[in-house]
Amino acid sequence: MSELIKWGGGPCPCGKDDTVDIELRAGIFQRGVAGELSWGHQDRGSDIVGWRMVKEANHPDPLQVQVGGGHYKDMAIQPVEFIHANGIGYFEGNVVKYVSRWRKKNGVADLEKARHYIDLLIELEGRRNPTGLK
Repeated sequence: MSELIKWGGGPCPCGKDDTVDIELRAGIFQRGVAGELSWGHQDRGSDIVGWRMVKEANHPDPLQVQVGGGHYKDMAIQPVEFIHANGIGYFEGNVVKYVSRWRKKNGVADLEKARHYIDLLIELEGRRNPTGLK
């Protein structure tokens, strides 16, 4: 869990509907909806002195959400994580995506999409760099 952000007063630092963990001057920790808390400072034990956002169902981890099926969720490493971690470009990323999912989603049609992205990459890189060397 992330560390608390020190708070010295002022307007609420996040959305009024966001769920936050707070620490009060009295050393008490609470969880609440930001818009329902008093963010002012009056040198009382109830003053907020630290806070952090809480991930809730209304802000789920995007890697745990999949729109349109479950063909990535069972993979040890999701293609999007691999692509991002390795700085892979658009064309190559689509090849990884389609080759990774073809058995669970669209079959040979996904392999054809992967081949299409390889063909596009060969064509466009060939125009830019005919020798293919850096």
